[in-house]
Amino acid sequence: MRRANNNVSVKPEGSGGFYRDEAARLASEAARRPQPLEPTAAAVPAYVPPVLTVEPERPLLAPEPATNQNIKIPVAVVTDNDERRSLGIALVLARAILLPLYVVVGAVSLGIIGLFVKGLLGL
Repeated sequence: MRRANNNVSVKPEGSGGFYRDEAARLASEAARRPQPLEPTAAAVPAYVPPVLTVEPERPLLAPEPATNQNIKIPVAVVTDNDERRSLGIALVLARAILLPLYVVVGAVSLGIIGLFVKGLLGL
């Protein structure tokens, strides 16, 4: 009976020799083992059905007609004889309140851009 070699000491200069010796030992043991003469039942491949690339009974795919949900259905054209809708009081008040706000925001934006250009040119 052979006793297992459990000596795993490694020389301090490196482990290259240890692994090389271990690989040589494993290879020689594997070469001494008897090899099976014929394949076992597990090694025989199972039946694999052939892959069909064309299915003749399946009809070709036809694209459906394109639909565009972004297109609005045209409304009746407004003529000169139709009455114009009067602006509601809420809409007039909203425009009167928001117009000065838009003017102030625009002026501040132009001022910030002017300061940026002034700092960029070093003026």
